[in-house]
Amino acid sequence: MLRLRRSSSGGIFLSEISSEYCKRTREVARELLKGISESLGLEEHYIDNALKLEKGTQVLVGNLYPPCPQPQLAMGLPPHSDHGLLILLIENANGGLQIQHRGKLVQVKSLPNSFLVNTGDHLEILSSGKYKNVVHRAIVNGKTTRISLAMTLAPSFGTVVSPAPELLNSESNPPAYSGMKYRDYLELQQSNNSTKGSAVARKRLPITIVRGVNHSPNNYKLNSATIPITRALEFSVSDSTPTHDSVQTCQIFLQ
Repeated sequence: MLRLRRSSSGGIFLSEISSEYCKRTREVARELLKGISESLGLEEHYIDNALKLEKGTQVLVGNLYPPCPQPQLAMGLPPHSDHGLLILLIENANGGLQIQHRGKLVQVKSLPNSFLVNTGDHLEILSSGKYKNVVHRAIVNGKTTRISLAMTLAPSFGTVVSPAPELLNSESNPPAYSGMKYRDYLELQQSNNSTKGSAVARKRLPITIVRGVNHSPNNYKLNSATIPITRALEFSVSDSTPTHDSVQTCQIFLQ
């Protein structure tokens, strides 16, 4: 059993529990990718082997959305899509996630004790558009606090992601996206001036990148203050609930 260790300041070190959580959700995501590979007519380990996911990247993001006095005037997160292959999301019973379906944003009701799995930009690129990324947003409410925890499975920063050659045909199905290193994709995503929408355009070459939430691999963002993190994940959180009405995001890259 993993135990939470308290720091001298009274906070709780989450390095051990975070590492174990990431390890187990990584196993779940890699199993799901086996089925996705087969659904594309590929060998079950194709995606795992092609992108060398044994040495891939994980992103663990925790979000806290306190009650908002005027929820109709605020937004938790604007519409966007996520980088990476698969995103495993859990949230408390208060909900607040909306996804784009047939041109409209619809409310998602998560099942208790379950993961909600979203497909990311890089699965759309690798499948040459057969799997679409999920455009979504987070809304706030005036009565309850929403908490969510998302784990993204992605290639290593130096891996080039491009459409699988086995899915392409020069005449009937030409490549829809250009190949790009995962690291370069994140940098372009951050440098683009757009602030919402999908992070990969569903059109022919070249792909278009838009900026989403902070994706720097060397920092996580908490209340607009950028704080360096270490590979060992030695960060702590306070036991007390924040009293200010602002969304808090803690983002960690693992590789």
